[in-house]
Amino acid sequence: MNKNHKDYTQFIKSSKGLKSILMFIVFLILFSGLAVFLVVQYNQTVSKSNQLQILENELKAEKQRNDELKLQKEDVKSDTYIEKEARNKLGYSYPNENLYILKKIVDSSVSPIESNPVLSLAQENKSPIQKWMDLIFGQ
Repeated sequence: MNKNHKDYTQFIKSSKGLKSILMFIVFLILFSGLAVFLVVQYNQTVSKSNQLQILENELKAEKQRNDELKLQKEDVKSDTYIEKEARNKLGYSYPNENLYILKKIVDSSVSPIESNPVLSLAQENKSPIQKWMDLIFGQ
């Protein structure tokens, strides 16, 4: 019995050491799992926070655009805007009103008069009023 008793006590002692090692391993696995879970949750929170910031910025920009469109809508309803569009796009005018359409010079560095030496000499001899008349009436 003495031998059996020693074996039994040795078995209990060794199983206590085994239990403590197993408990440590289980605790380590649980702690590692919890740490991984917390890191994943933190990353998701940061990601969602960034998405929220981006969406808030987009919302702010869209609200500003909406306000601009409301102002533009009010402007379009005004008589001044309607008159301007009728003149510019449809060529309308008031009765007894003359419209003058001025052509733009494509190359502003060289005027048409400077490019033609004959016109250039003729322009030098004209009075400023005559130069304006030639510009307006295209002579």
